[in-house]
Amino acid sequence: MQPGWLKTRNAEFLSHWTKPFSDFSTSPTDFYTQVEAAFAKHEAPDAEVSRVTWKERSVISPERVYLRIERLKCVYDICAAPFGKDFFFSSWLVMLKPSFTFLHWIGMGTGLFLLTFLFTNMFGFFKGLFFLIVLMSFLWWLIRSGAMETPLEFEEFLLGLTVMGAIWEVYYRKPTYFEIDTALMFQNVAHAAVLEAVDAITDARGLPRLSDDERKPIHRDFFMR
Repeated sequence: MQPGWLKTRNAEFLSHWTKPFSDFSTSPTDFYTQVEAAFAKHEAPDAEVSRVTWKERSVISPERVYLRIERLKCVYDICAAPFGKDFFFSSWLVMLKPSFTFLHWIGMGTGLFLLTFLFTNMFGFFKGLFFLIVLMSFLWWLIRSGAMETPLEFEEFLLGLTVMGAIWEVYYRKPTYFEIDTALMFQNVAHAAVLEAVDAITDARGLPRLSDDERKPIHRDFFMR
């Protein structure tokens, strides 16, 4: 089972939700199975479900199993665990920060080598470098303007070809409306699955359902830096 921190150690926190219950106990494994079934009914595209472990602190500290639902750059970790005589449910939504992927490096290496060789042979060393910079600037503008609609992995390769596009993507670009709306919709679907599983457990125990306020996750400001 994969450690949860491996993928999210540099992720950006988006929201959190938790609900404690006093003198309460249930099976985390059964709860995760219920959440998976509830989430599957939504048929969310490109979503993957797995189990991961999180340590309390160091390598030798206790660990918990979390249910992870992820889609592209969004990761939603769900926890169900006892705490003494009590029990709690929680969830965390994070967005993976852009980083230099393998495709970025391949794109930059391939693009720089081939274009430098081609331009310097055609126009001489200094003119070739000048025309290469002009071309890279044009490609950077073309991609950033949205004129090229490509799948995510191919876009990463193209950004790698421009070099400047890759640096902009990794260090300076803020999330778009499209990305934020999709992240929130993903969270709504995943959180709805969590609440459906919680409702099923509380209904079976004859407990009152959560109030509207108890159901709401706490969001951060997406554009805060």
